[in-house]
Amino acid sequence: MVQIGVDGVGGWGKNLARNYFQIADCKLKYVCDLDPAKLNQMRSQLPGAIMTTRWQDLLDDGELQAVVIATTAGTHYPLCKSALLAGKDVYVEKPLSHTQWEGEQTVAAARKYNRICQVGTQQRSDPM
Repeated sequence: MVQIGVDGVGGWGKNLARNYFQIADCKLKYVCDLDPAKLNQMRSQLPGAIMTTRWQDLLDDGELQAVVIATTAGTHYPLCKSALLAGKDVYVEKPLSHTQWEGEQTVAAARKYNRICQVGTQQRSDPM
């Protein structure tokens, strides 16, 4: 069973957290957000998940295998890089980064540490 944490439960992140919570072979271990009010809203929907405002909690957990990053775009690069350096696989909502250099550095870190870094593509072909 894959243990996963979701960082950012605003717009799209709350949907990702709910989806990962419902996957049979997945344990949603952490839900992280800087806003305690958002965590309180998620608490009843995701029983058993640890609610935290500290990203470092996810990085320090040796049992956690992967993280989902659904935060504001400007935070994607530093969060992805820190997760990859901590040995976590990463699913990050688009965009991967704000600059080409940041994107290249993220890909290089994923390769160096033999980790997965997947960028979200939901609704990419949606005509709406």
